[in-house]
Amino acid sequence: MKIAWYKPNLDKEQPEIEKIAKQLGVPTEDLRLSLERGKIIPLTDRIWSQLNNTDSLGSMDLSRVRALAKDEYKWLFDAMTSGKPVPAPIISTKPSGEPYLVSGNKRLMLSKAFGDHPQIFYAPLVRVDESKIRKYIKLVLENRSGMYIAIKLDKKSKQALLGTFPPKHENVFADHVTLFFNPSIDDQKAFEIGKEVTFSVVGEAFDENGQAVEVILPDGIKSKNKHPHITISTSLKTKPFYCPIVCWSKRVSNNSLVLSGKISLLG
Repeated sequence: MKIAWYKPNLDKEQPEIEKIAKQLGVPTEDLRLSLERGKIIPLTDRIWSQLNNTDSLGSMDLSRVRALAKDEYKWLFDAMTSGKPVPAPIISTKPSGEPYLVSGNKRLMLSKAFGDHPQIFYAPLVRVDESKIRKYIKLVLENRSGMYIAIKLDKKSKQALLGTFPPKHENVFADHVTLFFNPSIDDQKAFEIGKEVTFSVVGEAFDENGQAVEVILPDGIKSKNKHPHITISTSLKTKPFYCPIVCWSKRVSNNSLVLSGKISLLG
């Protein structure tokens, strides 16, 4: 039986990572950062024979497999027997260098019983001093801060928008519809980045500080903003996010204009 393995989601495995870090007596940050550098490799006989924290050593008969397949592990048994992809077991190392299972004990046991030589997500433990950890976390946060998912207008739509609703203030934008601000990796996966979409403008609103148009999004696409919109312009001292806060209390006109753009990760 040939089982399809794929890279596990470390965010979903975080509770197990924290538990294993305590067992190993190392900071959770050290183990997590080590796993971020991991890769899928075949499980060698040497690593498997020296592996700590597993019940998969020795022989494994089919009767035990059937017992494992009951209740909470039935999904795993079904996936492995039907050829569906399964997240690879995660293996790191103890501070002394011996291989140590982080997650995937039942996957290894079933693999042994099926006669499959599994692939693993392997990441030897690398001890990192606290200053490097802080620097790494700061870099990740800085890189993510200010990023957002949006529908970015194409050139033709931007021209049509500005032609229909001329800017009333000095700062001109008319560039995108914000959907999600500061998205996580999982948030990004929920959107089809790169997909081209069309949508309608249904109204304009403005005051002495800002100007925006409200839009109706395509089916299946949602925005964190109560009023999905495109900021057209703002006064010199006004930030673009002013419009969803204030403008909609001063709607002055309606219009029907179809625009197009691409779902993009911006920042």
